[in-house]
Amino acid sequence: MKEFLPGLRDFVCPPVDEGEVIDTGWGGSLPGEQNFNWGISHDDEWKINQSIGVKKSWENADERRIKLSERNKLVKSQEMKDRWKNPTPKQILERERLREMGKSIPKPWTKNKRNRVGQKVYGCGIIYDNAFSAADAIGIHPVNIRRRCRLNTYTDWYYI
Repeated sequence: MKEFLPGLRDFVCPPVDEGEVIDTGWGGSLPGEQNFNWGISHDDEWKINQSIGVKKSWENADERRIKLSERNKLVKSQEMKDRWKNPTPKQILERERLREMGKSIPKPWTKNKRNRVGQKVYGCGIIYDNAFSAADAIGIHPVNIRRRCRLNTYTDWYYI
């Protein structure tokens, strides 16, 4: 690659002044020539061995995933039970935060998730109590009913 793009190295890894902080990125390694893998070239035998190893690791990946999942269900469950026997202050705060958040989240078993009082809707000559009843009668989603009432495109739909 060096023979094809001789000036690319300077573009990818600009020179660093003394005292300048180097962003290591996600991997945590240094960029360009400062990386410990810079300039290492592998022979064909190494590449073939790596390829064989990766292919072998994918042969029974589903079985390993299932076994790991089952093990985590048993181990992690017991681990968390043991932790909650003597919770840390951080765990207590997090539990309270989640409880408060749960109070504000609408329950999925309620018909209208935000418990809207609802405005009356006039659509196609019929007056409906709210967008939900109009949606049930027409067979479309309540969001579309509200959109029709809001937009000027649908002149026969509006709020009363």
